[in-house]
Amino acid sequence: LSPRDVATFWTLVSKFLQKRSRGQHGQMQKQMTHQFDTILVRTLEGIEAFGHRDLTQTTLGLAKIVKNVGNSGKRLPKGSPPQILHDLLVGNDAENTRFIFRHIACASMPALHQFDARHLSNFVYAYALAECTPKFEDGSTFYDILA
Repeated sequence: LSPRDVATFWTLVSKFLQKRSRGQHGQMQKQMTHQFDTILVRTLEGIEAFGHRDLTQTTLGLAKIVKNVGNSGKRLPKGSPPQILHDLLVGNDAENTRFIFRHIACASMPALHQFDARHLSNFVYAYALAECTPKFEDGSTFYDILA
């Protein structure tokens, strides 16, 4: 998959989650879990090659999914796509969210100077939407680096 394909996928998943899902979960749960996991791994492995547009679109798509399936207080049906995505992208105490968004932040560092105002604004907005502030070994945050 090209970076554009991956970015489009995560955008479409976030839109899909806005629609109500119907109860076809049981048998497809294992397959969906594997597929989402595989695509996430490939996304994170290839994120360094993404241009600023695809990096922004991917990050914003993931942030919208995290916002949708995160700690909204609603109980997600077991085996449903939202529950699978919650387990994959949020995890316990948002540890997966912190890992994913920190990985993206690290990968974006060399390309930050290429971002135009719109993409940089959307990129920063994605982190706010996901309620994630990656921290680095030196104690700084991603927002410190952006400032």
